[in-house]
Amino acid sequence: MATLDISTILLSLLWAALNVSNWINPRFRMVCPSEARLFELFRLVNFTFCPGSLHVLQASAPPSIEWFLALDSFAPKNVWGVYIIVLKKRNHPSILYIGSSTAAKRGVRARFYEYDAKKKLGTYVSNALRDGYTIQHKPLLAWCQIPEASNIPLYRTVVIGLEAVLACYFWAMARRDHDYGFNHLCPWPLESFTYSGVCSHNPLKKAINGDIELSADDLQRLADRVREKNLAYGKEYHTQQRLEATPEFKAAQARANVKHRPTTQKIRQEAVAEKRFHCVVCNLSCSDQSHLNEHNATARHKRRVKEGGKGPRCDICNKSFKYPSDLKAHEKGATHLRNAAAHVSEFESIENNANLSKGEMKKGVFTVLFYEMPIKHNVLTLHSSANEGKNGDVTLFFGLSGTGKTTLSADPNRALIGDDEHCWSDSGVFNIEGGCYAKTIGLSAEKEPDIYGAIRYGSVLENVVFDPLTREVDYDDATLTENTRCAYPIEYISNAKIPCLSPNSPSNIILLTCDARGVLPPISKLDRNQTMFHFISGYTSKMAGTEDGVTEPQATFSSCFAQPFLALHPMKYAKMLADKIETHKANAWLLNTGWVGAGFAQGGKRCPLKYTRAILDAIHSGELANVEYETYEVFNLQVPKTCPNVPSELLNPSKAWTAGEDSFKTEVVKLGKLFRENFTKYESEATEDVVKAGPVV
Repeated sequence: MATLDISTILLSLLWAALNVSNWINPRFRMVCPSEARLFELFRLVNFTFCPGSLHVLQASAPPSIEWFLALDSFAPKNVWGVYIIVLKKRNHPSILYIGSSTAAKRGVRARFYEYDAKKKLGTYVSNALRDGYTIQHKPLLAWCQIPEASNIPLYRTVVIGLEAVLACYFWAMARRDHDYGFNHLCPWPLESFTYSGVCSHNPLKKAINGDIELSADDLQRLADRVREKNLAYGKEYHTQQRLEATPEFKAAQARANVKHRPTTQKIRQEAVAEKRFHCVVCNLSCSDQSHLNEHNATARHKRRVKEGGKGPRCDICNKSFKYPSDLKAHEKGATHLRNAAAHVSEFESIENNANLSKGEMKKGVFTVLFYEMPIKHNVLTLHSSANEGKNGDVTLFFGLSGTGKTTLSADPNRALIGDDEHCWSDSGVFNIEGGCYAKTIGLSAEKEPDIYGAIRYGSVLENVVFDPLTREVDYDDATLTENTRCAYPIEYISNAKIPCLSPNSPSNIILLTCDARGVLPPISKLDRNQTMFHFISGYTSKMAGTEDGVTEPQATFSSCFAQPFLALHPMKYAKMLADKIETHKANAWLLNTGWVGAGFAQGGKRCPLKYTRAILDAIHSGELANVEYETYEVFNLQVPKTCPNVPSELLNPSKAWTAGEDSFKTEVVKLGKLFRENFTKYESEATEDVVKAGPVV
């Protein structure tokens, strides 16, 4: 709400500044011919303002220089923004400069680098530095994500316009007796400012880089050509330097290697863990593309490709064989036994390391079980929660962080088998850990009474902030991390099922997602192939604001909702799951706890928990399986036309969408393409029917 109020104040001022008799760059009026168009562009740019802005803008007097000095100097990656430069000199008044950075590459950070290097400074700033002033602080007043190439000239105009408004509002101008064209718009008397300014001119008068007259496609093609040229030039230049390496160049390279080695090692380790350079045929992850290319040239890889990736294979030793008899002989050999022992000892060492968190320890055990149970016992290991109804019907919930897995499985009308980590055997479902490991960020007795009540003597809190005197925990404090946790015995949940198992196989499989784009239906019924596709995909959204540089929801995929734990190819687990669903005649559902009516970026709202609960109640009662369904476009999902206690218009996103038909189609296709792009790494092992079960784009 605060951002909207700030926008209203500043936009009114900017519109007034654009409609003065003084000369300004005509491109501003061309881009913003009406106040409505200006408001629309401001909304699209989606500025974030520094904390305290609204209070300062509405104050009866201008802020002191101390207010600017107290602002955070951190500049996020890949953002444009309006910034402040505070210059100070002993026994002299402080100086303020307001500028903007709209560099297409690196944005604000590129401009701040120039200040640190004393390059391309304004005339008055340079004069102040020569006079003995020093730059004390460089905070951002407002910032936005660097736009796509096609929007750069348009958005640049808006950012420069905001620079003009803020320079006027905080009077960062060099003189108080000169008509800059917007003096009358400053809300405070100019003599009330306690600092001096060094801005030489009204930003609305300066030129705007970029060809606004070009079409979006032309601008994108132009940006692509420039990027390709720069990449080619950089590659050619670096190659030439290596061919004609001077002692100075070699020394500089050596220093750079030492400096970047820890980061390089970290990137390579992450690449292996996240399978960025992964050979699906051989189930081998490489640290970079060059190592993957080397692997692809080996005789072993070529043989596996020729066999279609179906030949005998030892996953522990990451080795393939020509004949099954060769694999059996290998499994009896010293090399395999040594690697198998090391494989288990690695996780035993995790269990014995007291410095590791409960989460790290349980992940180690879980990874072992993801290999041992399917291979040796034909038991399916699952990263899921589970509960049981009064009639003995079991439901499994799969979902990544933020999808509501823990919340929805803690149903007062159903017994909790466990909130994480289960196995599905021929004789039912059982929990592995015998306890719960719940997130506590934002926890309250009102929102999560069962979890809140479970935190007592005998439970273990992790990463939380608490008062050292009263020992009261602040569950809203994310200073250390948002991943605050509590581990507690299952019996601390009042309706827990003890022991944590059921002799019954699941009746319902719920694949949870939190789609912040608002285009996945709140509930869909899945067939066998769709279940396998969405289980392997493991989709949800990473929300804006959770990480630096994340300003809009981002798609996140975790195969089988358990990617860090998988010891076998995801298709192996998906087929086992589909076979068990088919054998026990269970129903599979895709339940979206995310946005409805429109996406997060378009102002939609998250699906109310009461409707999600009502959908689950209809699933458990069997009512939802018997209503009429319709096919949902692109994803080809079966969506119910009605559901008890849920508004019908909410069930189909194409009918519930409030942000315009064009934006809906754009978002649906965009998400469908992300699904398709993610699934390419599994296609070599997946059947044709499973591949076709995904979105059609």
